[in-house]
Order: sequence, then C-alpha cells, then structure tokens
Amino acid sequence: TCGKPVGHLYEKYKKELEKMGCSPLIINGMPDHVHLLFRGKKDITISAVAKQVKGASSFWVNQNGFTNEKFQWQRGYSVFSVSDFHVQTVFKYIQNQKTHHRDRMELNPVWEEEALPALSAWGLNPMLREPGGEGEK
Repeated sequence: TCGKPVGHLYEKYKKELEKMGCSPLIINGMPDHVHLLFRGKKDITISAVAKQVKGASSFWVNQNGFTNEKFQWQRGYSVFSVSDFHVQTVFKYIQNQKTHHRDRMELNPVWEEEALPALSAWGLNPMLREPGGEGEK
C-alpha cells in the first residue's frame, strides 16, 4: 500500500488526465519516478498532457507541504505509444513496480537498465525529446 501523500498524488495525476479528456488505466511508480498508462485524445498533444500533469502535481505537492524544499519535476519526460496488443503487458509492468525494484540497492534506476530492454522486447524504438522539441506541436 502506498503512503497517504503518494496515494493522493496518484489521484491528482488521475484527475488531471481526466480533465484533459484522457482515460487513465494505471498509475504507479517508485519514490524517484512514476509511470502513467492512459488512453489519450487525438486533439491533445503529449507535451500538453505532460505539462499539465507535471505542473498541476508539483503545485499540489508544494501547496500541501509534502516536502521541506520546493518540489519540481526534472526537465523532460519519456513517452511511448503502446498498441492495444501490448496494453496488458505494460499494465502489468507498471503494476509490479515495487517487485521490479525490490532487489535494487538504490532508488535511481538507470534508463538503459530499465526501459530500453523492455522496449526492445516489445519491438519498440524509443525517440527521446524535450517538451516542445522537434516533432511537438
């Protein structure tokens, strides 16, 4: 079971996604990262969703005093489009974050260790970009 602030934060993510017309499927993570699986809307860019979710959630964390210092998200984000065929696999991966990370000594997973092998196994080729970067509207 996640702690009170984390559970409320996940609810905040869910509400922000729903306000934008997206359908959250699962939200879960670890103290240093979060995964959101949702069905987006065709008329809303991923950068708009990331900006809204990150902005509203960091404002909420700071307003509720969950940290001693000002909270802010890191710059950038990773996004992957998932076919209907892979939704259950990704859902289970997100659902099992605590088990997946249980044996790790540190809570700062390295991108190459976590995401790239999973993406390769699913036949996906990631494209990394900053918010508002090339290819964003």
